Amino acid sequence: MSRNEIINVLSEGGKDAPVSKFMNRNYLVVGPETKLQDFLEQIVEKRQSVALVMDEGGLKGLIDRENPKERMLVQEASKRNE
Repeated sequence: MSRNEIINVLSEGGKDAPVSKFMNRNYLVVGPETKLQDFLEQIVEKRQSVALVMDEGGLKGLIDRENPKERMLVQEASKRNE
């Protein structure tokens, strides 16, 4: 949600406005088997910071654009210490 959208909602409903007025409904959705490179390309292209991980059974988790980068840095540091 943009800053202006938040201001508009707050001006209409104040602090009593329901969270549904603030939530984002347009998340990137990926499957659990989505390749990391594909995920990174999609999240940058869609200008999103997080993606929902879903399959036929529903929501499996949430991944943000920093999760894979952090994990790759940790793996690289571990390799250097071996």
